[in-house]
Formats: sequence, C-alpha cells, structure tokens
Amino acid sequence: MPGQSNNVGRIFRMISNTIDSLLTTQPIMDRQSPCVSVVIPTRNRRQLVLRAIHSALRQTFTDIEVIAVIDGPDPDTVAALGSITDSRLRVLTVEHSVGGAEARNLGISAARGNWIALLDDDDEWLPEKTEKQLSIAEAAGSPYILVFSRMIARLPNIEFLWPRRLPKVGEDMSEYLFCRNGLTFGEGFLQTSSFFASRQMFLEVPFRRDQKRFQDTDWILRACAHPKSTVAVAPEALVVYYMDDQRESVSRKPDWAYLHNWAVENRALFTPRAFSFFLATQCVPRAAKQRQPMTVFFRLLRECMFDGEANATCLFLCGLFWFVPEDARHRLRDALSGERKQERALTKFGGTKPSSTRAFGCGYRENL
Repeated sequence: MPGQSNNVGRIFRMISNTIDSLLTTQPIMDRQSPCVSVVIPTRNRRQLVLRAIHSALRQTFTDIEVIAVIDGPDPDTVAALGSITDSRLRVLTVEHSVGGAEARNLGISAARGNWIALLDDDDEWLPEKTEKQLSIAEAAGSPYILVFSRMIARLPNIEFLWPRRLPKVGEDMSEYLFCRNGLTFGEGFLQTSSFFASRQMFLEVPFRRDQKRFQDTDWILRACAHPKSTVAVAPEALVVYYMDDQRESVSRKPDWAYLHNWAVENRALFTPRAFSFFLATQCVPRAAKQRQPMTVFFRLLRECMFDGEANATCLFLCGLFWFVPEDARHRLRDALSGERKQERALTKFGGTKPSSTRAFGCGYRENL
C-alpha cells in the first residue's frame, strides 16, 4: 500500500542517515589508530637508531606506532630500517635536512596517536617506559599534562641517576632546571627521550625550527608557559641517556654566545634567579672552554649580578667554571661528595625505589 511504502522509505532513510553520521564522526582510521606515537628523528646514525627503535618496539605497552624521521639523504639508514618487519614502524624521509627540531615536528604532524613520546636516536627506553607514563597521563585527565621521567645517564665507565631530585610542588620550571644547590650536574634535569605529552600539546607548542641547541629546554620552558599545562615526573628511571663525549652532536658543541643570546631573547621564560644561574652554569663554562678573553667573563658576571638575582652559590659557580679546568672540577666534585658511588648503586636496572609521582602547575609567571 502507498502509506506503508512511504513509511518503509522514511525508515530506510533514517537508518541510512544514522550510518552516515556514525561514519562521519567516527572514521575507520581513528578506530584503528594507535594510542601512542613514538617519534625518532635521525640522520647518519644507522646502528644507534636501530637500538632506539628496537627499545621502542619492545615496550610492554604495545598499542604504539614508531615513526622514524630520516632527516635528509641517508640510504644506509633507509636500507637498515627496511629490514625491520614490525608493521608498527613507519619511516618518513625528508629530501633535504631540516634539523632535529623540525624533523620532530614533521613526525608529530604525521602521527596518528593521541599521545606522543619522543626518543632521540642515540638513547633507548626501558621496557615499561610507555606503560608507566601513559598511566600517569591518563590519570591526569588533561591534554595539557607533560610527563617526564628519571633516567640512567650512562658514560662508558660510569652511570648516574638523573635527575637526582624531583620538582617541588609549585616550583618554577626554570628554577628547577638551572638553580643548583651543589657542584654536581644532574640535580634538576629533563631530557628529550623522556618527553611524553598529547599530540594536541605538541601541535600547540611545536619545536622551534631554527633552534640548534637546547631544543628540549626551549620546548619545556615554552610548554610550561602554557596557562593550562601541568607537569608530572615518573620517579623510576625509564630511559637510558647515553653521554658519549666523543660522539658528534651539534647540541654539545660549546657556543656560549648562542646560548647567551637565546636566554636574553627568552628572558620572560626565566625567573631572575634562574636567569643568573643559567649564565653562570651554561654560558660561563662554555666561554671558558672556548678560551674567551676575561672581558667575556666580566660581562657575564655583571649580568649575573645586575640583570638577574645571583646568590652566593651562583657567584661561586661563576668563578669556579671560569678559573678551574673541567678535569679539576670533576676531581673536586668527587672529593667533596660520595655521589658517584651512591648513583652507581642506584642506576642498576630496576634498582630505583619508586616513590609517589609528583605533579605541579607550571603556568606563566606573573612576577615577570
């Protein structure tokens, strides 16, 4: 009958519209997307990046994709990665090198996961790294949580547990990273291979393409300037950070002027106290290593005292880093503390004792 035929037609159209709506709002690609995307920029370090990729693929949390971004022509690495049969590996090649910062941005843009974990090609992860950081991030219930972790800082003959202390609740990130209480490096330290945040956060605060050095620190400070961001640090060592002094790295070359100019241009990201400590502990030792004239030392000392907020420890470190050679400083450090023995015991895999994860706000500072 005509009335029944119309009713059937209306019902069919309603069902069809409902199916179309579901397909539009929930694309098949989204349902198949991984939870976490691992981004690894690399160039001309085939053996190292293979180690990094295998550590990512061996994670206890398996719903991941690993994106290796080959920054420029590198046929050896392309061939080596082509031998990996795990379908979770994606290889992106960049025709002309764009640098590590932009390579990370390209990998993040191509990522399908809601969460992004960064890994440098010369480092590796412990198996539970992704699982533990994801648990912290999901418990926070915010796309603006930044999750880091402790790490094993490894040299050929010794290991350290960094950072030695977790951030205090409400502590400004610039002060946590730069304001030391002692002579030893690694007190407050966060490194790229421990970065875990939402894709949304990385897209809102991308890496600066022209940033040659301090890419990780620059990103942390700008991310913490986001008004909604908070930070959590997993207390376990989840990353192995390799510090081979002989390995070629742009970020490890001494260039005091570059860091000085960067700090001045980004002065709003520092508290006055952190700015002085940055000059004393980052610029002064690099200027000394470059054998700069005394006029550079007095310039940096003056800026520490009058452009920031230098205390006695800061001024002492300023003089120490300029007048005492690096090898002598290391011997002095070892003589003044037993940290190396303590840290060697702590940095055995699984040897760290977990404590509660700390989180704190890191919005933009009103006092600057």
